[in-house]
Amino acid sequence: MAVKNLKSVDEAKKVIREAGLYIVKESDYERILNVAADYYEEDALVTWLCGGKFKREIFMNIVRAAIYSMPDTFIYADSEDFNALAIWIAPGFGGVNIPVYFKNGGYDLLKKGGIGLIFRLFIYNMYSGGLRKRQTGGKDWYLFVYTVRTISKGLGYGERMLKPITEFAWKRGEACYSEVNNDIGIAIMKQAGFQVREQGKVLGSNVNHYGMIV
Repeated sequence: MAVKNLKSVDEAKKVIREAGLYIVKESDYERILNVAADYYEEDALVTWLCGGKFKREIFMNIVRAAIYSMPDTFIYADSEDFNALAIWIAPGFGGVNIPVYFKNGGYDLLKKGGIGLIFRLFIYNMYSGGLRKRQTGGKDWYLFVYTVRTISKGLGYGERMLKPITEFAWKRGEACYSEVNNDIGIAIMKQAGFQVREQGKVLGSNVNHYGMIV
């Protein structure tokens, strides 16, 4: 998987290691997908994407295909226990390459989720991409996935996990961007200094969507 911003990603990984956090290896991917699925099981956006009912395999396929299709991605956790997990994309990400996405699992999504799932993903990506472009011009460190296990909530993971990258980006004069769709997510992100910059609803859904920046 070719990395366009290899130097930036390597520098970010160094910051993560210095913070005592764990860089996730490809051999960890299936485990982290299960951790993420536990966290997003009641997420309104994911439920909508799945057609009104959370489907674990569908969600894991969405994230798996995305990880393998976005070359400037790096993933880390609090430790090998995976109590908290973050997936970031380096600046310059312009959206998923659709042919590459289908090659890396998107075709399985079509077979298992149907054309309706693909359509909802397309609508969401158009909406999300537009929101992000309005706020940062796409020149940001994009927090694609962030999870904290239920038993670990309230233990300060939001700050410990996200501050190293937000401070790293700030020193470089770059923004960090993420999106959430509930009050709990907003509270977690605010622990790390993120602030809501725009609110809306994904077209065709009742899902509140908040763009947050630090």
